[in-house]
Amino acid sequence: MDYIEGIGGWRFLDNDSNRSVDQYTGIRTLSSDELKDWVSFLIDAHRNNYILMVAPAKEEVAPFLYPRKRAELTPIDQLLQLPEAKSILFPISELASQWSVTYGPLDTHWTDQGACIAAAAIARQLGAPTAALDSIPFAIFSREGDLGNKSTPPLASLGFHFKEPPRAKFLAFDNGVPNHGRVWIFENKDAPVNQRVAIFGDSFSINMAPALSNIYRRVFYAHSAAQPDQRILQMEKPDHVILQTNQRFITTPPKANCDLLETIEAKLAQFDEAARKEILARLIHRENSITSNFLAHKVRELHESLGQREG
Repeated sequence: MDYIEGIGGWRFLDNDSNRSVDQYTGIRTLSSDELKDWVSFLIDAHRNNYILMVAPAKEEVAPFLYPRKRAELTPIDQLLQLPEAKSILFPISELASQWSVTYGPLDTHWTDQGACIAAAAIARQLGAPTAALDSIPFAIFSREGDLGNKSTPPLASLGFHFKEPPRAKFLAFDNGVPNHGRVWIFENKDAPVNQRVAIFGDSFSINMAPALSNIYRRVFYAHSAAQPDQRILQMEKPDHVILQTNQRFITTPPKANCDLLETIEAKLAQFDEAARKEILARLIHRENSITSNFLAHKVRELHESLGQREG
């Protein structure tokens, strides 16, 4: 992953597998087959009352800092123009109005403040109060970001971040798996809304999920790129299901179902035994629920079976 140097030291993604620059400049658009796949996915999401949120790209939020010209028709335009896309949440105006604090100069992702704005958009869509987000404490400190660490030595920038680690307060389960296959469960007994939310998202949900746990009693988060796991949904029985992806990923339409255990197994298989032991040591299991008990048992089984195969 490379970067483009924008105005004022702001960096933007370049040479990524999703061709984000080509998407923005209109060189890469959605094909008719990709649009058909999106229509099918959106129809299924509407039928199941799922909410789809697309996290805007940083160059979309702060185009005046980006050294490329936006095309009149880009993939996100094609997607949002579909009649079936009326229910998609794309919080571009909310984030752009506070661009200097919702995105940072050295990261592709939204900031913790940006995540709270996105969480508020979801809560409003679901008719829930958002006042609990206003009481989240922030602090100023440096962070490298996924573009800042492309320099030698890495660069960092100051910003407002969650004062407490984002998972510290309400985390009840963590399977320890990094990135794809990650599962977190939050329990907030004092939440203003006594409902369950399931989020199937990507790395943008890492700070959005704990933000939502300030509003909802239970928040389940899996890193599955907007693809729900129907088996997990049957266990969790959430009141609301949120599918979250980010703008540069929309050239790969999600599937209506995924198998989290297959994703977790494939991820664990990428590591050697020593690294897997470190991952297993990060497993947190602080509650007695059907979902967490099932996942904890299966994850331990996967670690054991992968070790036996190598042995």
